[in-house]
Amino acid sequence: MTSQTDYGECYLINSRSYIKKVRKVFSDTQHLTNEDGSIKANVFNLKEINYNYGGHGYECFIPTVFIELEYKITDHGNNFIEQDYSLYDDEFPTMQELENFKEKFSYGFVDCNQAQLDIINAFHNGYGHTSLSDDEVYDYE
Repeated sequence: MTSQTDYGECYLINSRSYIKKVRKVFSDTQHLTNEDGSIKANVFNLKEINYNYGGHGYECFIPTVFIELEYKITDHGNNFIEQDYSLYDDEFPTMQELENFKEKFSYGFVDCNQAQLDIINAFHNGYGHTSLSDDEVYDYE
């Protein structure tokens, strides 16, 4: 059974998700610190960095959920989308909410759940998308 996307019928081949602490760079620390200025839990090694052009930002290690979807769309071949979302982004103010989001993508067989469909509709043929099919013909001239 397939699911309908904005691009046609979609057959989910594989869905994978995991959380890993990774280095992220931010323009400010507003969402990384508490009201009293202390660093929030699960934010590690927060420090200010300077850019070559004179600007500055902040880097830290923060839990991030990685979503990987492999799927086939009728007449478009196999595709792969990878997206990541960090803790304390607008949608994920707590570690529990990040874990719950990860669980929506930890499995997938044939039918897509709504969270998987939302990612495919938002990012197919865009940022984070890779075509895995060799059957697409390109005219480079």
